[in-house]
Amino acid sequence: MNSMKKQIKLSATLLLSVLMATAQTEQKSAVDVVDQYFEQLSAQSEFLTTLFTPEAGISTVVYDSNGIATQVKYARESYLKELQRTGEYYNFIQEPVVLIDRSYGYSTSIYTSVFMQFVSKDGTDTLKSKSVQSFKLLFIDGNWRIDHLSIQNEIPGTKLDDYLWPDELTASLSKVNPVSAPEPIVSLYDENKIYSITEVDEKPVYPGKSSELSQLLKKYNADNTGENGSPFLILISEDGGASLYYVNDLSGEQIKRAQALTEAMMPWYPALKNKASVKCKLKLTIQ
Repeated sequence: MNSMKKQIKLSATLLLSVLMATAQTEQKSAVDVVDQYFEQLSAQSEFLTTLFTPEAGISTVVYDSNGIATQVKYARESYLKELQRTGEYYNFIQEPVVLIDRSYGYSTSIYTSVFMQFVSKDGTDTLKSKSVQSFKLLFIDGNWRIDHLSIQNEIPGTKLDDYLWPDELTASLSKVNPVSAPEPIVSLYDENKIYSITEVDEKPVYPGKSSELSQLLKKYNADNTGENGSPFLILISEDGGASLYYVNDLSGEQIKRAQALTEAMMPWYPALKNKASVKCKLKLTIQ
């Protein structure tokens, strides 16, 4: 009887060891999670948020028309919405080139150079760029999750170090076009016309959270509801740049603040007319 008990106990121990080994084998590593992140970017599905911790933060550095850097921060849900907005205008991919990871215990940091390509939905415009992205991952509840992502977009005129952008890996990237795009269509719009928001198919959209534009307007005592202050117009160009367009009867001090407001704006998603980016004027007010 004792011998049978020992045999059963030994068999149970062996079975537990096998199950634990199997679980460890099937467990995704931190690098696997980052690979999955890049695979899911183009789909822009809700699944992407499950790769992040609930409190995760995403920050990216963008540049205005004057080349001035601005940091934009997102929660995982707002970051997904930003990707989905980009996906309305572009088919895009991001592919890691060189990936460096460092781990200690339940924390892993991954630093990677990334090739990026954006093809407009009408197939008339292709943008290729690069970035450096830094991931911090935590091992929580048996899974690796991204707790922070920092994205440094390409700085014009600044070359990446050779170890991050080696010729043997990147020479072909400027030649290939891995994103499929539909055949170009004929755009029926006047490229010289400045449209109002009632004349376009899609009006200009400010990037980031909706509250960010409200906070920026508030900083300069401006408003986009049309209810308070003196009216003036800004122009959103085809490339998303904002400029002062018509100041009506604003005072000199109001004009200075309105000018400073447009200069502080990040590039907008431009208005669309027949699937083409067009100039569009927006009405604001200022006190």
